[in-house]
Amino acid sequence: MNTVLENHLPVQELEKVGLMKDGQLLMDNSNATALKRGNVTDLLEIKNIRGNGYGIESLNARVSIIKEKGENKVRFDPIYKEIQDHPLLETEEKDKLVNGQQTNIKKTTSMYGTIVSHGKDHFQFDPKESSSYYIELAKEDGTSKHIWGVDLDKALAQSRHKIGDKVQLNNLGNKLVEVDAPMKNEVGEITSWEKKMVNRNTWEVVEAREFKKDKDAVIEYDPQTKQFMSYDPAKIKSPEKINGETLSAEKKRKLKEGEVVALGDGTEIQLSTSDKNGVRSNRAGLVLSILIDGGISYLLITGIKSLLDKGNQPPKATSKEKDEAYSKGYLKALVEVEKQLDRKQAQFPNDKSISAEIFLVKGEFNKASNMSASKLDEMKVVDIEDVKNDIKVHHLDENDLPDAVKERNEEKQNDEKQSTGRGR
Repeated sequence: MNTVLENHLPVQELEKVGLMKDGQLLMDNSNATALKRGNVTDLLEIKNIRGNGYGIESLNARVSIIKEKGENKVRFDPIYKEIQDHPLLETEEKDKLVNGQQTNIKKTTSMYGTIVSHGKDHFQFDPKESSSYYIELAKEDGTSKHIWGVDLDKALAQSRHKIGDKVQLNNLGNKLVEVDAPMKNEVGEITSWEKKMVNRNTWEVVEAREFKKDKDAVIEYDPQTKQFMSYDPAKIKSPEKINGETLSAEKKRKLKEGEVVALGDGTEIQLSTSDKNGVRSNRAGLVLSILIDGGISYLLITGIKSLLDKGNQPPKATSKEKDEAYSKGYLKALVEVEKQLDRKQAQFPNDKSISAEIFLVKGEFNKASNMSASKLDEMKVVDIEDVKNDIKVHHLDENDLPDAVKERNEEKQNDEKQSTGRGR
């Protein structure tokens, strides 16, 4: 769901650190695909890193491409010995991410609105939580939101703003503060309150001459590197469809903000900036329909890791279809992917990478349908209305196979002949 970077890779930077040579990425296909799609790779060996006053011969790091001053740059995320802090995470939030209680946490960095109320209460008005301060803001769309912070009363007093004023609240990051923390017994009941030093967000309140869009950050923990990764949901490009199902505006919003989105066929999907596929799902494969340069392009994602979320997941579907590795919508979407690749192959007949992609699509169709190649050849796949455009899905033809696969098949056949000759 990030911008596809295949034709915009920083080639010289990648060549300097031994990740690219003669226009080819020197890594396995899954990591190369992740890099081209704007995602983060697995741990790779990086060589000959040079900077101002330092030099590193070799280290293991995850690699991604980021936009810096309008240019694509290589980013390295090495393995840290200790878990790193994040300036926006409070103590309890950090613990929840590290311990796997939540997959991600959305933090507000700037919010605009008109002050309608403020005061001191239990956090989120929950008597089981410690005391905090809140400011309630009326939004332009008629809704209201509460911002919580132990020092919001001081920030509001210093700003001299009052109820009815239009303001902007800015998150300035964390600082250590003393709070009354609840002490609980084995069953979660509060038995006492205790003074405790914890990290809490600090805020400033300033006049808002005009209302702009609120700014947020979605934060995940990456156990591979022991650090937190974050992204701005406003910069994420949501797909128009997933497995052929059109996403509503609300589902697009939820997806970009890191929530689990459930589709009509039982598919569940969640954006994951720390995963090299960029998403997690209860399906093994997905086809995303993305609007690029005014036209629809199809993005095939395979080898997807399962959902980890425990905090913001919708109610579990109970249908048998939800538990299947693939969905009918995925099968139908694969046909559209193959049609797109066929058009590309007709335009660029000498591009071997397109043949490899077509082979992958047909292999996915084999797995997803759980049928033999001969049965697939007999199968008809129809469009979303099940009444138009019968499309025949061809079986895997030897002539369609990439050279590397052909060679592997020939080696396998030779091995079988040799083993037969030895009487096995």
